[in-house]
Amino acid sequence: SYNATTTTGAAYAMMDTKISERLRAVWGTRVETFNLKLNTTLYGTPLNIDTTWTDILPSANFTYALTEKANLRASYYHTLARPELREVAPLSYYDYEMSALVNGNPRLMRTQIKNADIRYEIFPRNGEIISGSVFYKHFTNTIENEVYSSGISTFEIKPNNYKSAYNVGVEGDIRKSLSFIAPNSFME
Repeated sequence: SYNATTTTGAAYAMMDTKISERLRAVWGTRVETFNLKLNTTLYGTPLNIDTTWTDILPSANFTYALTEKANLRASYYHTLARPELREVAPLSYYDYEMSALVNGNPRLMRTQIKNADIRYEIFPRNGEIISGSVFYKHFTNTIENEVYSSGISTFEIKPNNYKSAYNVGVEGDIRKSLSFIAPNSFME
């Protein structure tokens, strides 16, 4: 067992700037401080973890109105992913679904992520949208589970930080009003 507390403090400043009749920029920065305290006893010896991370997370979103019903958006922003408490706790538990012993890692660091995307949007009617985007994410200190054998028939899993990773993808979104099924009803 372990005792843990986390505290997050943050401040955010944002500007919404109309650069021209068709170009708008929404940009800002979030400053975030996160503290993790975890106390446990490991083999009869008290273990106390007290970690604080301070991050500056900038973001910028540019929207260019191609027409009254179509936009082109580009954005860049920083995010992060923190380890879960059970991933940090230096304890083990058996996962029956994976038939493996899962171990915590008190040396885990948060994952820092740089994101960029470009999105094309069409607005056929009020409340409706058809959009497609391409995105890129670069991860530093990514948290991945390492699986290794500790014997003839036993596997162990331990989360570790790896130097970097990336993710590239596309996504689409369609939002359509259902008012054509039953006009003047809740379907609108």
